[in-house]
Amino acid sequence: MRSNKRRKSGAHRCLASESPDVEQLLDAIAARVTAHLREISLRALHGHFAAGDEIRRLRNGTPYGRRVLARLAEKVGRDESGLQRMARVAETMRGPEREAILGLVDKRGFPLTPSVVDELERIRNTEQRMELARLALGEQLTVTQLRAHIAALKKAPRPCGQLPFQANVRSRSGYGE
Repeated sequence: MRSNKRRKSGAHRCLASESPDVEQLLDAIAARVTAHLREISLRALHGHFAAGDEIRRLRNGTPYGRRVLARLAEKVGRDESGLQRMARVAETMRGPEREAILGLVDKRGFPLTPSVVDELERIRNTEQRMELARLALGEQLTVTQLRAHIAALKKAPRPCGQLPFQANVRSRSGYGE
C-alpha cells in the first residue's frame, strides 16, 4: 500500500542542507531570470504601442477606415474593441509622453503593463496620467485598483476653482461619462 505522504524530490532534499554556494548560484540565476522577465515586459509594452500605431494608421490613414477593423480583428484573433483601445492608446500617448511612459519602472525594474497603460489612456490630462502612472508603479496597483483609485479621485472634494477630475477622465468605452 502506498503512502499518501509526498516524498521530497532529490532536488528538494539537497536544497534543504545546501551550502552558501547554492545560495549564490540561486541568486545569480534569479537575477538573470528577472532580467529576462523585465525584457519581456518592456517588449510587450513596446509591442502594444507599435500595434496601436499600425491600427491607427489603418483606421485613420486609409480609405477603408473603421470598416475593416472587424476583419483585422478576426485575422489577428482579437476583439475589435481591443484593437480600438490599442489605437486610442497609441494616439493619446505619443512622442515625449510615450517615451516617459516607456521609461517608468517599478522598484524591481519592471515597466507598466499594457493593461494599466490602457486604463491610463482614459485620463485626458497628461500630467495627471503621468502622476497616476507613477502611483500605479510605486504602489504596484492592479488595473482594478487603479480604476478604484481613479473613481475615488473623481469623487474627492476639490479646492474652489479647480476643474473636476471627472472632466479629465474618459469612460472605459472611450465615449465620455
